[in-house]
Amino acid sequence: MSQPAPTRAPLIQAARECGAVDLLLNNAGIQHVANLEHFPIERWDAMIAMNLSSGFHMPHLALPSMKARRWGLVTNIASTHGLVASARESAYLAAKAGIGGFAKAVALEAATSGVM
Repeated sequence: MSQPAPTRAPLIQAARECGAVDLLLNNAGIQHVANLEHFPIERWDAMIAMNLSSGFHMPHLALPSMKARRWGLVTNIASTHGLVASARESAYLAAKAGIGGFAKAVALEAATSGVM
């Protein structure tokens, strides 16, 4: 889910088997807890890729078809951590706050297309 290429296969298969993707639920996530100065850079990168970038990959692929059909529903699952901070969870909080903002932007972009 954190890379665009492997994300394409399930979406293409779903569209082929069902005719179209009408509903998309973004709910990927991983966690690592550590103080910032001890937070491994590799874990930060992995968490941003999985918790934030994966939320971009699927709607990026699904929205054109949804907009063309003037129907679709995209739901992004974030976390209360997108609104409320906790110590030792900097990457998780950053990604979940990002997903919240991303969801609002996509909603505005799709508002007149029939996609919710």
